[in-house]
Amino acid sequence: MGVIALAVIVLFILEISAKLNDIPNDNVNVIIREWSYHKFYFITFFFGVVAGHLFLGGTSRLVDCKKLGMSMECGIFDVIIVASLSLILLATGLIFQKKRTNKTFQVILFTAGLLVGHFVWSMNHLVK
Repeated sequence: MGVIALAVIVLFILEISAKLNDIPNDNVNVIIREWSYHKFYFITFFFGVVAGHLFLGGTSRLVDCKKLGMSMECGIFDVIIVASLSLILLATGLIFQKKRTNKTFQVILFTAGLLVGHFVWSMNHLVK
């Protein structure tokens, strides 16, 4: 709960500082959109992951680390999968540095994130 409150406070501070500078029409959502269009594709994907994780979540795991014989906690394994996919997208964006303003590409990334958040990093299996 504290992490979410801290993130909201940081976003408010960034938004206020963006409004107070001399750049016209400068705000956080424009900055984030521009970053996600250029080389930080993982932003759109990760927003989808968080939305799928918090609001959709399945009741069973798609990838059960215990069935794979891993000794780590499955929640950590799920986070490793999400972080790995995000790092792959980050590396792809940094290497190719191609601007992807195509809305279809952004929708595909967000939808892929929703699916990962729903099926891989779900938290609803914890809620009984």
